[in-house]
Amino acid sequence: MRRGLSDLLGERPSADQVEAKSHWEVDLTDDGAAARGIRIYLPREAMEMRAYLPIPVSLHNRWIRIQAQRWLNPVFDAHYTLSVWQLYVNHHGVYSDSKLPDSTCASITQATDMVAECYRVAYARLATYEVRIAEMVMTEARYHQPVYTDRMEFVAAVSSADDRMMLGLLHRMDQVLVKMDGLYLVNAITMDSYGEDAEAIAASIGDMARDVVTTVRGMAAQITQDRRNARDQFDPGAKRG
Repeated sequence: MRRGLSDLLGERPSADQVEAKSHWEVDLTDDGAAARGIRIYLPREAMEMRAYLPIPVSLHNRWIRIQAQRWLNPVFDAHYTLSVWQLYVNHHGVYSDSKLPDSTCASITQATDMVAECYRVAYARLATYEVRIAEMVMTEARYHQPVYTDRMEFVAAVSSADDRMMLGLLHRMDQVLVKMDGLYLVNAITMDSYGEDAEAIAASIGDMARDVVTTVRGMAAQITQDRRNARDQFDPGAKRG
C-alpha cells in the first residue's frame, strides 16, 4: 500500500498546508476492485492522482454534524469506486483491451441504480419535513432565525456527481433542523416533538449512507468473486496452487 506524509506523521496536515498543495491518495484493494483509504495529504513521491472540486460546506445543527463526520468520507469513497467502474463500462477500449464480462457490467449497473434509488428515497423523505416545517415557520409570528455558538466548516473534495447529492442532502437537512431550532426556541414545538423529528431526520442520513456504502462494497466483492471464478475456470490448477 502506498504511504503518504499523513501515514508517517500519524495525522493529517493542517488546513493551510492542504489548501496550498493538496492531493488525493487512492489506495485500491489488491485486485483493484474498490477504493479505500482515500484522503488528502502532502505526497513525498509521485503517485496516482485524482481531480476534485473544492466545495466549501458549513453545517450548524449538531445532529447533522455528527452524521457528516461519521459518513462523509466512507460515502465519498464509495461514490469514487462506483464512478471508476462506470467509466470501465462506458469506455471499454480506453482502459482495457478486452470487454468487461457481462456479469461485471450487470453488477455495476445494478449498484448504480440502487445508489440512485437510495438518494431518491432520502430526498423524498426530506421533502415531507421541508414542507411541514416551512408551513410552521410561515405561520409563527415569533419565529427568528437562530444564531449558533459554533458550526462545522470544511472544504469537501467533490469528485463525482453523487458527492454533490450527498452534500445537498446534508445542507438541506441542516437547514430544516435550523428552522426547527428556531421554532423550539420560541416554544412553537415541544422538546419531545423536536427530538423525535431531529432524530428521524439524522437517522435517514445514516440509513441512506449505510445503504450506499453497503451497495458499492457488495458490488466490489461480487466483481472480485467473478474474477476469481474466471481465473479458476481458465486455470483449474490455480485453486490448488
